[in-house]
Amino acid sequence: MAAEIQSRINALAASRARDLLQLHSKYFALTKPLAAARALCLQQLPGFWPQALSAHYIRDLCTEKDCELLQRLEDVTVDEFPSRDGSKTIKVAFDLGSNEAIANASLWLTVTDTLPRDTTNSGIVFKAGFSLADFDEAEKESLFRLFASEGRTQTADKAFDLAYCIQTDLWVDPCKYYEMASSELS
Repeated sequence: MAAEIQSRINALAASRARDLLQLHSKYFALTKPLAAARALCLQQLPGFWPQALSAHYIRDLCTEKDCELLQRLEDVTVDEFPSRDGSKTIKVAFDLGSNEAIANASLWLTVTDTLPRDTTNSGIVFKAGFSLADFDEAEKESLFRLFASEGRTQTADKAFDLAYCIQTDLWVDPCKYYEMASSELS
């Protein structure tokens, strides 16, 4: 009897998860054109993304060399791809523009929100004289390992944490973090 009731509870929970994903996907799709318009406006503010990141806790995940390279960050984009089984894949892209270390200025990673997590990334093509190890510190690996195929301790969970944090917080309202950094500077 209890197993039958639990089975019904589990079926409701699965149905709720599918419904919530559909609702989330609907509003994410409605947000995309607005986010694209916002991105065009933000391009008019030199240094917007580096300043916004400086006030966000993602900065705590970065090494000093990461922070230096992220000063070249021109854009952050997020996309998501729902699947029929109720899961989704999140894609986060960083556009670093022209910089001294990385040849492919657009870096991205994708990660699924279900276990076991699956992740893919753009990989990083370093310019002569640079390597991923240059961005690591003794006690902290570079955030850029999540975008590199050869990441030492790259884990799908770490990639998911970064993608989810960006999708649900930083990308939702980057202006809030930009303004926080502005007020800290004054």
